Amino acid sequence: MSDVVAEYELCAPQPERAAEAVVGELSTGTFTALPQETPQLRARHVARILTLRPLEEGRARLELAIPVDNIGDSLPVLLATLLGNVFELRSVQGLRLVDFRLAPELATAFPGPAFGVAGTRTVAGVTGRPLIGTIVKPSVGLSPAQTADLCANLAEAGIDFIKDDELIADPPYSPLRRRIRAVRSALRPVEERQGRAIVYAPNVTGDLDHMLSAQTQRGCWLAYSRCSFQPSSDCS
Repeated sequence: MSDVVAEYELCAPQPERAAEAVVGELSTGTFTALPQETPQLRARHVARILTLRPLEEGRARLELAIPVDNIGDSLPVLLATLLGNVFELRSVQGLRLVDFRLAPELATAFPGPAFGVAGTRTVAGVTGRPLIGTIVKPSVGLSPAQTADLCANLAEAGIDFIKDDELIADPPYSPLRRRIRAVRSALRPVEERQGRAIVYAPNVTGDLDHMLSAQTQRGCWLAYSRCSFQPSSDCS
């Protein structure tokens, strides 16, 4: 059975006791003994201390292994396991996740980004030099038309990649669909004049129902330029 290996830096008056508390909290540990917690169950699901190396000033480096069957192919469960209740343990004065390594079956359970670095370079047509990108900040309250004008000016100046700031999604002053349509319309003439593509990456963060409804309008949401995803006609 494969493991997720995590490395922590911990600070505790009794590092060995703290390490045992951490591996218990990450897996089968309970506040009291339970009949269901059999040796067979622990053998399958308990996390294990791989190394505990003392550092200076009362700190130690803890490397532990968590059975991948405890996590499955769930990134939220992985996050809750590595960065959850372990930070509330009384025996631990300080704890910091330094690194982790995914089990091969967990790493291959997710396809990764749709484009990645190589795909984004292909879309933008940029090779042999860094991609030059910028972020349109929302704090100034730009309308879709103003955002489009700014993006066109940036593209004229040679920017390859323009993305929304993480703080703007679908606000009343700049609705997402109107913003995407305006920006793409403003970028298209620049692309034609310069003979290159400019990537615009909108922020499509939203609640679950909103995100699911977008699947039927994928071209509107995934507004990469000069690739298979183009704004659809209903992006109003």
